[in-house]
Amino acid sequence: MKNLVKLQLSRYLSNDISKQELYKWSLDLLHEMLKGDIFKINYLEIWGIITGLAGINDMDDFYCDEMAHLFFRILSGDENASFTFIMKIPKKFVVNNLSDTKKILKKYSMSGHLSLNEINDLKILIGKKLNTVNTLNELLERQIIDILELGYEFWDDEYTIEFEPKSTVFIDENVSLEESFLSTLIALLECYKGEKCFFVHISFNNGISSISVQA
Repeated sequence: MKNLVKLQLSRYLSNDISKQELYKWSLDLLHEMLKGDIFKINYLEIWGIITGLAGINDMDDFYCDEMAHLFFRILSGDENASFTFIMKIPKKFVVNNLSDTKKILKKYSMSGHLSLNEINDLKILIGKKLNTVNTLNELLERQIIDILELGYEFWDDEYTIEFEPKSTVFIDENVSLEESFLSTLIALLECYKGEKCFFVHISFNNGISSISVQA
């Protein structure tokens, strides 16, 4: 998708298509994304660029050219950039692969105890590895699993859960690290379930894009 955007920008800058044609193309793509494709990573990566191009109809030609050149340089790797936006997953696009995880973690944060079935559910979740991440839902799911795995140990020979962070840097011993872990996990689960807004960060470095989320 990034290459397609770059191609359209190149066509505009070479005068193969007009400003109005670039505007219509970007608006059509924006509408397509808003139908649900926005949750695909390859669409999400270009969200900041497409929303920018969808506004060129109200710009004079000079500023339109400046924006087109800037976006082309970003996609070509000649300039680094980042885009940040806030979003919330609508209920109809929520994926329920982690339907009971929030309830289990909230119970654990309140009581410090879980049933055998609940511990087993978390162990199964830890063992679930996503080979590829193609959607925002999958990105949130992987982040939740990674943080859970980072903070907790599940013993195969015992039905217990133990907070044992795999890696820490400059952590004050007086700080309740487990409380912070659980708070972060529950917040991410609320984002995953469409209950809470969150930040999405898109970075372009040398033409390569990366995406991260923050509750």
